[in-house]
Amino acid sequence: MNEVETPKVADSPETAENLLRINNLILSVLDRIDNLQKEINSKKEMVEDAYEGNPTYKEQADKAKDIIKEKAVAKQQILANPELTKNVLKIKDDMLELKELRNTLSDYLVEYARLSGARTIEDNKGKLRQIAYSAKLVKSPDKK
Repeated sequence: MNEVETPKVADSPETAENLLRINNLILSVLDRIDNLQKEINSKKEMVEDAYEGNPTYKEQADKAKDIIKEKAVAKQQILANPELTKNVLKIKDDMLELKELRNTLSDYLVEYARLSGARTIEDNKGKLRQIAYSAKLVKSPDKK
């Protein structure tokens, strides 16, 4: 059974009304997003079917697949160089570290803003940077 978080109790009737209004807006936008995504998927499917039904397109797509295969073979030959392979692996490691650092920075910025009340911070080079937030909804994992 899914656990639903209960929003905090509002301090005033006006706050409660605003919270209810925002909640309704969120639900309305979520419904519109779901419906629009279904429409987009349906239209994309129709377009893809038209592509696949066209013999000229199908012939060109097959040629493109062959070229992609040839490109992959050439890429593998180039990557046979151990030094290059080492660099590719290092890039992957560095990209993972960069992602982790950005997540860490995000956590630090949230805490900094909460504690200081500031929405800007000066970097080591003297440049003033604004703290920006981004929120999204993800499906909650089903709890059994």
